Amino acid sequence: LIQSVARVIITDSKGSLTDQVNRRGLLDVRVPPFKPSRNHFPASQAMSELLPRNDLILFNGLGGFTADGREYVMTPAVAQTTPAPWVNVLANPHFGTVISESGQAYTWGENAHEYRLTPWHNDPVSDLSGEALYLRDEDSGQIWSPTSLPCPGTGAYISRHGFGYSVFEHNENGIYSELTVFVALDASVKFSVLKVRNASGRTRQLSATGYVEWVLGDLTPKSAPYVITECTTPQGALFARNPYSMEFAERVAFFAVDDANRTVTADRAEFIGRNGSLRNPSALQRAYLSGKVGAALDPCAALQVPFELAAGRERVIVFKLGAGRDMHDAQALVQRFRGVAATLDALKQVQDYWVQTGAGRNTRSCGKHARQWLVVIPNAGLPIVGTQRLLPIRRRVRFPRPVAGCDGVGSCRTAQSPRTFAAVCGASVCGR
Repeated sequence: LIQSVARVIITDSKGSLTDQVNRRGLLDVRVPPFKPSRNHFPASQAMSELLPRNDLILFNGLGGFTADGREYVMTPAVAQTTPAPWVNVLANPHFGTVISESGQAYTWGENAHEYRLTPWHNDPVSDLSGEALYLRDEDSGQIWSPTSLPCPGTGAYISRHGFGYSVFEHNENGIYSELTVFVALDASVKFSVLKVRNASGRTRQLSATGYVEWVLGDLTPKSAPYVITECTTPQGALFARNPYSMEFAERVAFFAVDDANRTVTADRAEFIGRNGSLRNPSALQRAYLSGKVGAALDPCAALQVPFELAAGRERVIVFKLGAGRDMHDAQALVQRFRGVAATLDALKQVQDYWVQTGAGRNTRSCGKHARQWLVVIPNAGLPIVGTQRLLPIRRRVRFPRPVAGCDGVGSCRTAQSPRTFAAVCGASVCGR
């Protein structure tokens, strides 16, 4: 604990005081720059798979419900955005995440304010995030995200908020991606299931990179100096803890992917670069990640997985973000959900749960559509989470407004028990 808060550590085993003061503590790990192998590529494949759907109910110019009411689908045109982030709350009683239509998210464990795994930005206009996924064409060097932020590709994106999950689709130069995000029903784990299919007609060399900025507290400036990271080679996971935390010092967060060829870094300064941003991180201009972990870093977790994808083939890569009560529990969670089969089982449990509540059943009534998306779960012990802040339960829930007219599709008042959680997925929550 003393070392975690110390600005300088001097010991009699490492030479004189002058030597220790002048010694450079951390040496930069030299990683070779990324060099594309080709310079010319065919034009982007047609985007017919992702054309806006014309079968949506209550379509407002940006999105609408599917006919069965199970999903709210957003189909904005290229460079078009929603008036404010339209979010989906994915949570169990102990762990959760809020994710917008652009894929921006923040994640917490146990306490949505005091133990944030990744940062929450109180800015509903710019929709910032400390979590990101990237795809890179290893032949051309082109970089894009499977979600419309932080690094948009050249084509359109389709976002789908469902009960307990969100899905993001995109097609970039013949590489079709589908990202499914959900939280386990009974464990503190968030899954980002990235499915990549090669429809370009030729073999492609690609890499997938996942990134999270650690908070492990309430605010990054307060907790970042004390976060310690480490990597376990057999499990392919990066672990992080904040021993300076008053209530959560024993908790261990993790970011994992099941691939032995992955490279890692826990240094945010290395990943983003000086004066850089998640729009074009510096680390993706290098061949691979450096492997730097430990203390006294600007803490993050980044995992990069290179892979070859033959024409017509598909690859599934699962990134897992979670937290355990201690190191043993965190390692057990990583081990429990190893493999794609375990992930798909966890997703099925979530979907079955929502069907049992009645929210996931077919309906064609407009009123039933609204009631489906305002399912009340007694005794969940969580407040409504909106695009701007945590709201008291007695607030108005307003569905996304049409682009023209701003009439909306209606609003309703929630006046349930203070220990009631209103699952508002695909609808914006406002405090007016």
